[in-house]
Amino acid sequence: PANPKNVHDILANASDGEEIVAIGRVGGRVDPWVKGLAAFNFVDVSQIACNEIPEDPCPTPWDFCCAPDLAKNRILVQVPDATGEPIAEDAKSMLGLMELDTVVISGKVSKDDNGNMVLLLSQAFIK
Repeated sequence: PANPKNVHDILANASDGEEIVAIGRVGGRVDPWVKGLAAFNFVDVSQIACNEIPEDPCPTPWDFCCAPDLAKNRILVQVPDATGEPIAEDAKSMLGLMELDTVVISGKVSKDDNGNMVLLLSQAFIK
């Protein structure tokens, strides 16, 4: 898909129910996968992973522990079923993703009453 938005921009500007195209990388935690659900953490492409810093010995570069303001640059992505509920399956094997993969996602923004935002995936394209 053309003209994907960065995760940071989506978090700052997207509205509940808005259809978007996003680009980001799998990561943002030591274990970016949500156990028992088809969901994962997705980080803005502007953030630098530890393995991209010369001589950084970090064993889990996908956690972006060296990145400032990670909360403003990370969103949870869920793969919903036909009723909109999260699928109870591992997203890593279901989608064939790995930590630090760059992915373009099309989907819908979902915000709860507290302003927490989730991206409901409809399609994913691994770059």
